[in-house]
Amino acid sequence: MNLFTFTCSYASRTSWLAGCLTLMAGAVAAQGPVVTGLLPLRNAVAVPRATPVTISFDQPIGTSLATRQALKIFSQQVGGQQAGPATVSGNTLTKTPNAAFGAGETVFVTLTSAVQNSSETQNLLKPQVFQFTTATAPSLGTFGGGSDLPVGLDPTGVTVGDIDGDGDLDVLTANNLSNPPSGGTISVRRNDGHGVLGGSQEVLVGRGPFQVVLADLDSDGDLDLLSANSADLTGQLSVRFNNGQGDFSTGYELAGDGKNPHGLAVGDVNGDGRLDVLLAFYTDDRSSTSSTVSVLLNDGASPQPSFILSQNVEVAPRPINIAVGDVDNDGDLDFVTASSNTTKASVRLNNGAGQFSGTQEVPIGFNTQAVVLADLDGDGDLDLATANYYDFANPQGAFTSSTSSVRLNDGRGTFGGKLEVPLGQGAFNIVAADVDGDGDLDLLATDEISNKVSVRRNDGTGSFSAGQEVGVEQGAYGLALGDMDGDGKLDIVTSNGRSSTISVRLNMDVVLVATPPPALEELSVYPNPSTDGMFVISYLASDAQTAALTLTDALGRLVQQQHVDVQLGANQMPVATASLAPGIYHLTLMLANGHCLNKKVSLLL
Repeated sequence: MNLFTFTCSYASRTSWLAGCLTLMAGAVAAQGPVVTGLLPLRNAVAVPRATPVTISFDQPIGTSLATRQALKIFSQQVGGQQAGPATVSGNTLTKTPNAAFGAGETVFVTLTSAVQNSSETQNLLKPQVFQFTTATAPSLGTFGGGSDLPVGLDPTGVTVGDIDGDGDLDVLTANNLSNPPSGGTISVRRNDGHGVLGGSQEVLVGRGPFQVVLADLDSDGDLDLLSANSADLTGQLSVRFNNGQGDFSTGYELAGDGKNPHGLAVGDVNGDGRLDVLLAFYTDDRSSTSSTVSVLLNDGASPQPSFILSQNVEVAPRPINIAVGDVDNDGDLDFVTASSNTTKASVRLNNGAGQFSGTQEVPIGFNTQAVVLADLDGDGDLDLATANYYDFANPQGAFTSSTSSVRLNDGRGTFGGKLEVPLGQGAFNIVAADVDGDGDLDLLATDEISNKVSVRRNDGTGSFSAGQEVGVEQGAYGLALGDMDGDGKLDIVTSNGRSSTISVRLNMDVVLVATPPPALEELSVYPNPSTDGMFVISYLASDAQTAALTLTDALGRLVQQQHVDVQLGANQMPVATASLAPGIYHLTLMLANGHCLNKKVSLLL
């Protein structure tokens, strides 16, 4: 081999190797973006109501309209889907709500796979769906005053939301026995802005409506209406679209694959940025002792979407309602139902594409009427609580001590514990909400026999103490919480079956002799313990000032320090901890006015 041949051969090989390295580098550079951070954090509570949603990635992302429209925010009370695209800055995608969210409402967020890398050649591999709950104003969390208003016959379900865009929450009830020849009715009562309801609007739906839900199904910025119709064989689900002014004159009926649907939930189960429907049937078509949940996917058609049956999921028999949430923290919405004639709650996990599986049956109390998912112990995952009509330990017919079964999540979607929280007589519905503004979620339940709402205060760890029994009209069935009078505090709304009324009870800071006011935390940390390389501190400030934030380890050594600007009102500050070893740390917020706030923080692997 002569020198020329060798040189050419070497040059060719060098060129080939360089080309391979270039291709490899290009392949690495063209890798799709990966989500590295969410703000607010997944399942966070006490989030400031006007907070922007920010998602961070492992690399810069593109600025195309498709990427900027990939972030969807859904309010269940105010304005439905938030309009407009997000903004891109390097490796972050941020969207600020058009208006403040409702006080104490749960907001759902979808990041679709339309997000692309900066060269716009690779997409996000897997969508992300998560939720957070907004802050409420500090209060004593005691209720009084309000009003009672007639609605249709035997209202079983109730919900609140701003259906006419005037900035206050209206009330809708599902009237189970209001069945004119053409079907059942949903009563709509509008708010005057001060918590006083009026009007006589009745929306025709299928027969025997049991539950009503508000959601922006067509992504036009207003709240549409759905009802689960328990006595209708062909119109088991009614869909009514809002014209933007609170009129629901157009829509259609759908049939699932079961009998006597009672439970109804809405959420983006396949991560495509559209809200889907889960319909829980009391029994299925095969047997009176087996039950299913029908999964109905939103096809996104314009101007009015249709819902396509994609799966029937078997659950424990005779569920009355259904709750959705990401119980295993994998970025998609799972669901839980509770059996009304056994002692089981069925947990079914999502594969990310809206297909559900699993066989986990969580032991709970007897004759459960409702189940709710919420982070009750402040550790960043969703726990479950149920409303059990009969006491867990007493025989059937002993109504004197209904309970709520609280089962804590291990972070992977497995539930355990045996806590039974005493309630009133005949617990029918349950809601988790921060009624005293202290940064944790309390439990409230309607008591159908004693005609009251039981308020059980959370100590922040998932333990609940006895609180007020709030009197309402006869036959309290449905329960909703919302800021009815615009003061930032959560008020109670019930639907009362035997009296065919709704009751509004305002959060009035009435001092009860038997109930000392709770100590309000000025500084809260979420989640605590933290496992995500980050936690968020929340602080309610009386004035704007500077502050020093320090973190010291168990030996008193300073491991992190930063200066922050505290704004008047609610503040939320992320603290990165990925570089710190697991252990117990001491957090200090030293304000310019000399006030010093402290918290212990636990970091886990």
